[in-house]
Amino acid sequence: NEKGIKPLTDIAIQPFTEKKVRFKTGSDKFDIFANALLYHQTADSRVRSRTGYYQCSGAYGFRDQLQDAMCLVRFSPETTRRMLLLCAAAQFTAGDVLHWFHLIPSVGKKGVRTHCSDDMLWLPLAAAVYAEKTSDTDIFSVSVPYLAGDALRDGERRRYDLYRRSSSEGTVYEHCMKSIFKACEFGAHGLPLIKDGDWNDSFGEIGGKGRGESVWLAMFLKLVCDKMLPYTHAFGKKEHEELLIKISQSMEENVMRSAYNGEFFTRAFFDDGEPLGSGSQGACRIDLLPQSFAVFAGIGTHEQREKALLAAFGELVDSGSRIIKLFTPPFDEKSRRAGYVNDYPEGVRENGGQYTHAAVWFALALLKEGLIKEAAAATGFLLPSLKDKNY
Repeated sequence: NEKGIKPLTDIAIQPFTEKKVRFKTGSDKFDIFANALLYHQTADSRVRSRTGYYQCSGAYGFRDQLQDAMCLVRFSPETTRRMLLLCAAAQFTAGDVLHWFHLIPSVGKKGVRTHCSDDMLWLPLAAAVYAEKTSDTDIFSVSVPYLAGDALRDGERRRYDLYRRSSSEGTVYEHCMKSIFKACEFGAHGLPLIKDGDWNDSFGEIGGKGRGESVWLAMFLKLVCDKMLPYTHAFGKKEHEELLIKISQSMEENVMRSAYNGEFFTRAFFDDGEPLGSGSQGACRIDLLPQSFAVFAGIGTHEQREKALLAAFGELVDSGSRIIKLFTPPFDEKSRRAGYVNDYPEGVRENGGQYTHAAVWFALALLKEGLIKEAAAATGFLLPSLKDKNY
């Protein structure tokens, strides 16, 4: 039920109520994909079964499922709502969350607790997007229990265990604010600590000594604070409003001060302060993610964001292979170690390959910034059915 989702229920077996949403873009092939396949690809593969050819565990990924549930808010808002409550119940009182988990009926959640720095922030983003699109602000008043479990020990990077609900609970609003507070651990440049990796899990050793920082996470934190700000009036306190405004402003200032090279945005800083993705020679000269999220977070001027997007388009879009690379060049045997990204072959998966979430965000950022021709081309690369479309 609403008070803690008791008993634990797998939302994958619950029926979806689908809204009929129709796309009409002028491209017949795009419309067929959007109207016939897009919803089912998201709902059936990503939310119901949580599986694919490359990953067959069926686990709930905290970040992954909230990303996917946001996509369904116009099609099946109650599915988004249930996923929000399910993920809120995978948060510890300290504010961190299970990176991924399986539901053990009537027992608890079996999953992995980590130092991943961004997972918990997807909860307030998804809650704010849900409330914005549905006007159902009552979601913030629903009470959900926290998980119980010992904190990770010093030097312990992750722990796979069975976790049960604790005796304490909080409203969804309180869960969201805990997430934001947990992310507010900053390094020398005033940017959030990357810890055991951010959205790119393979960057787990950039901050291996606890001092590495994520530029992308600073942008994401600003975006989350801006999205949550309207709900501090009804569900929070005056100090929450002031705090979110302060965090948002400081993230933009610190990014522009330390992570903009005049052409595009840096990706991260290692423990010793060496930048990654700043335009210097070597691996990850430019990374796709911060160029896109500068747009979503409204960081910099239109001219600066446009310049960064065009730099990414010029270096990361491979028109011949029709892929949008996560970054370039890939890490090789001579590269500084950033995490298990170094263990992948060059151009494979996180090591300079295409990651669909990032590629879609890039197309959306191009569209939002008014680069229509480039946005159409990027979208065409993502959809095989548009291969013969002349953009």
